[in-house]
Amino acid sequence: MDRSDGMETKEGMRVWLATEDYPPKLGGLSRWSAMYAETLRGLGASVTVLARRPRKGGRSPRPGVIPIGGRGYNSLRHLYFRSAIRRLAGTEGWPDLILCSTWRPAEGALLARPACPVAAAVQGLELFTRYNPILELRRKVVLSRLSLAAAGSRFTARRLAKQVPRATIHVGVNGVDTGLFTPEGPEAGREYPLQMISVGRLVPRKGFDMVIEALGAALASGVDAGLWIVGSGPLEDSLRRKASIHSGRVRFLGEVDDAALASLYRSADLFVSPCMSNEATGDVEGFGLTFIEASACGTAVAGLAEGGVTDAVEDGVSGILTDRAGFVPAVASLCREPARLAALGRAGRERAVRNFDIRRVVRSLLDSIPHGPKPGRRMQDHIPG
Repeated sequence: MDRSDGMETKEGMRVWLATEDYPPKLGGLSRWSAMYAETLRGLGASVTVLARRPRKGGRSPRPGVIPIGGRGYNSLRHLYFRSAIRRLAGTEGWPDLILCSTWRPAEGALLARPACPVAAAVQGLELFTRYNPILELRRKVVLSRLSLAAAGSRFTARRLAKQVPRATIHVGVNGVDTGLFTPEGPEAGREYPLQMISVGRLVPRKGFDMVIEALGAALASGVDAGLWIVGSGPLEDSLRRKASIHSGRVRFLGEVDDAALASLYRSADLFVSPCMSNEATGDVEGFGLTFIEASACGTAVAGLAEGGVTDAVEDGVSGILTDRAGFVPAVASLCREPARLAALGRAGRERAVRNFDIRRVVRSLLDSIPHGPKPGRRMQDHIPG
């Protein structure tokens, strides 16, 4: 990764990254872990990854990754991570930091009694998951004893502070590579004068039915538009049936790599993703990284003012936020304003670079980790509006 942007590096810093999700495993946490490892190395740190061993028949972790696991992993994962961390410390000495993708590997790190800080990301889901009473107590103990609990959004941080008052909380753990997700670069072929795009797993909470309805409302208002849907999931067949009334204007593109995704974002006029959050059931959107990816590519965004999306989208600056009832008409109206779409895209790019460039996010996180005895709870908010 390029270090020529004037950002202070972390030359000589040793970091152990403990995670249950790492490539070739798919998913958001796997991408997060790999991005952090790459970014830390780009800042000059030495990184050792300890990752869960793939299930039987799964592909092996990348070379250089220390595999974690064995019989009874689901109930003994904290002990497997503890043993691996203590063995590594016995041969290499303690690092400057143990960074964990969730509280589960962090529990093992703390049990190893490390002579260094332990920090963990808190994306949100773990604060709404209903654990059994013993596991719930363990979760709260871990989060209270971390040197730093790095929340994915202010929405998540508020929930964490309420559940674990002693937690030391930093807000801001998600970012994107603004050198990859950028307005400049290869574009995908546009098919209509106005191109919409939506990205995510095809599940009810992501609101893809509302996305297709928004396209219909835009078409009804006279806008010549099309829609790309990127992702896969159990609702694909029903969504294809719903989209069939639009005569091929909706294209389902499946899963794509980051380079292809960036080209799609920068080729679109509007990213739409009405992610719904239900705190009662625990089905919530803790942040909304796809909004930042689209903004970084200079594309206007539209979402719901729910969950952590209110951190990912600045209403009226990088895009629009509405309630559920107002989403479809608001998107249709925005599609009739090309100048406003372009202005939102430009401002969104500036905001993404300023607040969510992954190198800045990681650097801010490292600078916020306290050393020495764990201090009392404090809130450190690094997501300005």
